[in-house]
Amino acid sequence: MLINGTVVALILAMMLVLIQDLRRDSVVMEAITLPKVLINRGFTPVGTSHWLNHHVLAISDLAATTKSQNSFQDQDSEIEIDVPGAGISLRSISKALRAVLGIKQTRVAGEIICTDDICSDANMEMRLRVYDKEGIKIIPVGTFGDVLAANLNDDDLDLYFETAALKLFEYLDPYIAAAYLFQTKKSGGRERAVNMVKANHPDRAWAANLIGLMDMRNEEFESSDYWLERAIEFSENDDIAGFARPIATFGYSLHRRHLWDEALEKYDIAIKVDPTYPNVYFLKGLTLFRMKKFLQAKNEFQTSSEIDPASVRSFHMWARSAAALGSKKEAEKMFQKTAAMKQVDMQLYPQWYNFREGLGENGDDIMKSWEINLGIVAKDLLPEECMPLLVLMARFAKFNQKCDWPYYQGELLEHKEFCESEMLNEKSAP
Repeated sequence: MLINGTVVALILAMMLVLIQDLRRDSVVMEAITLPKVLINRGFTPVGTSHWLNHHVLAISDLAATTKSQNSFQDQDSEIEIDVPGAGISLRSISKALRAVLGIKQTRVAGEIICTDDICSDANMEMRLRVYDKEGIKIIPVGTFGDVLAANLNDDDLDLYFETAALKLFEYLDPYIAAAYLFQTKKSGGRERAVNMVKANHPDRAWAANLIGLMDMRNEEFESSDYWLERAIEFSENDDIAGFARPIATFGYSLHRRHLWDEALEKYDIAIKVDPTYPNVYFLKGLTLFRMKKFLQAKNEFQTSSEIDPASVRSFHMWARSAAALGSKKEAEKMFQKTAAMKQVDMQLYPQWYNFREGLGENGDDIMKSWEINLGIVAKDLLPEECMPLLVLMARFAKFNQKCDWPYYQGELLEHKEFCESEMLNEKSAP
């Protein structure tokens, strides 16, 4: 009975794992075949595949989208369970069932080949092979010389593998490539998104929304309105349920033109379309904050943070709203909560400093209470960080002898014009 129970438990466990595997829209990254010259230099087929997958996952992450995506995994990370005495495994069962049921599982393999007789660095080329329901697709990445114009080293190879990963996304999911280029401020994102719309890609609503967002940020509002309206139209025609993003983005575009009431109308429509979309509550809160309706704004930021507890900006604006209402304890609690989160808004400490100073606290005492926090911020301070944080860091450096006061003083002078222009832009936006 014990043996039978164990067998039943094993079968049930395998069935659960199998069901989960079949439900995943997964892409398996297989080994990349290499020429001997690279193997002799320490490269391996599996390691090369891992390197490519690392950049695939990085692009997917930096695209910062909630759109459904493929799940990428290395071949050697696939779950493999052998059935004793049966000569079969979970992987083989999964493959067979996918074939019978017509369930897609994309596999990516490839090779690096030599395009000249001596197999020089510049003339090696990666070619990816994608196996999916459409058949086999060959994706040439280009030679190392074409992409890099440099010898092989880790930094150059990272750029090459990023290029390879982008080309893979252009075939598998072009929206991710476009969003990644937009989020990382690289060229080519708009062109890819426009091509998706022209091709009537299934994600054309997402692409049109992205174009509208790009144009809004460039203050090209007429073009932005056009693309956001198309995104809304596409989502309706393509039956994309709960696609509130272009409506919310349209609302924020109106906000940036100081059309507060019209913006609020758009946000309310977006909330009806998708009441679980946290960004629309945050954007509505920003508009209410600019209208000095601080209590209503605070409620929106609170709702946004409840839906998305990792939203640093929601807690930050909750703190600012509470401070504007004179709710000192609540504001201090929210400032502290925001500071404890991993990604801190650059404006947090200057605003928190002003809040505490406004309560009558001594500036040196405030600095002392933040010594550890500001030390961490100082360590990661970038030259392009703007005036409010630089000013505060300069105060901290003067207060704390461990910090390099001349450095921050120099940073203030060097970036004064840039930071003042950025602050001017901040005044025209929330």
